[in-house]
Amino acid sequence: MKEFLHRVFSYTHYLVKAKTKYYLHSPFVYQFYLHVLGLKNTTENIEHLRQQLLNNTTQITFTDLGNNGTQRTRTVSTIVQHSSITPKYGNVLLNAVRYFQPSTVLELGTNLGISTCYLAQGNKESTVYTIEGSKALSSVAQKNTAAAGIKNVQFITGNFNEVLPEVLSSIKKVDFVFFDGNHKKAPTLQYFEQCLNFAHENTVFVFDDIYWSQEMSSAWNEIKAHPKVTLSIHIYRMGFVFFNKQKLAKEHFSLLF
Repeated sequence: MKEFLHRVFSYTHYLVKAKTKYYLHSPFVYQFYLHVLGLKNTTENIEHLRQQLLNNTTQITFTDLGNNGTQRTRTVSTIVQHSSITPKYGNVLLNAVRYFQPSTVLELGTNLGISTCYLAQGNKESTVYTIEGSKALSSVAQKNTAAAGIKNVQFITGNFNEVLPEVLSSIKKVDFVFFDGNHKKAPTLQYFEQCLNFAHENTVFVFDDIYWSQEMSSAWNEIKAHPKVTLSIHIYRMGFVFFNKQKLAKEHFSLLF
């Protein structure tokens, strides 16, 4: 109940503060609004995959490393309904990748691979490195991305604490990172700092479920206040941070979406 009330309060506050494109004076944020939030895409392949998964009653037993290694058994349908990104926000990810054109995309939290498909389809010339803690989920995700015709993905399976430093050292730089693998404050800040060491002035970080809990809200507040972060944007569910100190001022925007 406490977390539910937190989300209600946060969403109400967001609705009061959020701006539409008609009240934006920053050219960068205005273009972000037009190209990332304002465009719709044709993603029949991904939504066809989603519908198939929603009809799939196969049970998967997996380890939830983001919840103290709890063993869970869920149907594919249930996982998609409760854990996979929605079409609305999947479209945002696709647009963001298409607009910023990163060559190297990193995703923390593959799940069943639906968000991975959106990220990869945004720029088919990019390489998406996606990390999943559960072997069972990663295995299904690999089949799902193949079924959607997505080819530019490399899958890594393992505990983020162990494999993230290895992946970052291997790819050497990150152009775009989607954080969606652990919804607790300390790990979120830890992974943020680790990825920050491989970021550059044009890197984009995206955080999912920033108002899911008080912990995540606290993590988001620390991230957007970080001295290396210049401009930040949130659309309630997702938060975006940017690092270009030459072109962007230290500002935060709430955009109605």
